[in-house]
Amino acid sequence: MVIVFIGLLLLVASAVLWNNSVDLLFKIQLKTSVDLRFVNEQLEEKSNEIMDSIRYAKRIQKLFFLPSKMVKASLAQSFYSVHA
Repeated sequence: MVIVFIGLLLLVASAVLWNNSVDLLFKIQLKTSVDLRFVNEQLEEKSNEIMDSIRYAKRIQKLFFLPSKMVKASLAQSFYSVHA
């Protein structure tokens, strides 16, 4: 009788421990998922900021730098070459 009681007690204890382990794993997975979403949102925001900065720099460069065809045409008209 005592052996049956100890067996049942061990069975109940292992079921409780198993349930607690599953709950803990679920909570860890949920926390990790939330953390990953937060990190992903932060990375996406930073990526967008960097791309916006690059686009802005390109627009400024286009304003200040003439296309190479225009520069070559202007230089060709500015210099004379003398061939002997």
